[in-house]
Amino acid sequence: TLALHDALPIWAGTGNLTTRRREKLLSPSKPGLCAAFGALLLLALVSCSGTPAHRNNAAADSLLSQGRFEEAVDKYGEAIKFAPKLSTAYLGRAAAYIALGQYKLAVEDADKAISLEPWVAFGYNHKGLALSYLGEYRQSQVFLDRAIELDPNFPDSFNNRALLALRARQWERAILDLDEAIRLDPRFGLAYANRACAYTLADQSEL
Repeated sequence: TLALHDALPIWAGTGNLTTRRREKLLSPSKPGLCAAFGALLLLALVSCSGTPAHRNNAAADSLLSQGRFEEAVDKYGEAIKFAPKLSTAYLGRAAAYIALGQYKLAVEDADKAISLEPWVAFGYNHKGLALSYLGEYRQSQVFLDRAIELDPNFPDSFNNRALLALRARQWERAILDLDEAIRLDPRFGLAYANRACAYTLADQSEL
C-alpha cells in the first residue's frame, strides 16, 4: 500500500460548499423523508438567512472559496456560537480544517454534522477524507462508501474514494470511480487530473 503523502499528484474534493451543499440539503437522501419536510426545510433556510449565524456562515463560505482557511475557521466558529446545531457550519469548518491539515479537528466537526443530519452525504465524505489523511484507510473507505450510498450523485466522494484506490495501487478501480466523478460533473478538474495520474501509474505498472 502506498504511504500517505507519497509523491502522487492527487487531489481530494470537499464539494462546492456554497452551491452543492445547499442543493443537497434541500434534497436530502434520508429514506422516507416526505416532501412536506423538504418544503419546511426550505422555508426555514429562507426565513433564517438573515440571522447572525447564517450571516457568519455565508461569510465563512466566501472565505473558504477564496482559500482563506484560517479566517473561515474563525467565521464558522462565530456561526456555531449563534447556532450550535447549524450543521452546514460544521461541514464548512471541517473542509477548512482539512485544507489546513488539521485532520483530527476535521473528523470532530464531520462527526458533529453527521450527528445533526445523518442523511446528508457531506459529513461522511469529509470524515472519510480526513481519515485517509490520518492513515485510517479502512475506516476512510467505510465513510466514503456511506457517502456514495446516501448520495450517488456526489462526484467528490467518488474522487476521494479513487484516491484510496490509487494509494492501494488499484488503478482500474480508481479509474472507474474517477470516470463516474467526471460523468456526474464534466467540469470537475480535479477528477481529470487524478484520472490522468491513474492512467500514468497503470501504464507504468505494465512495463
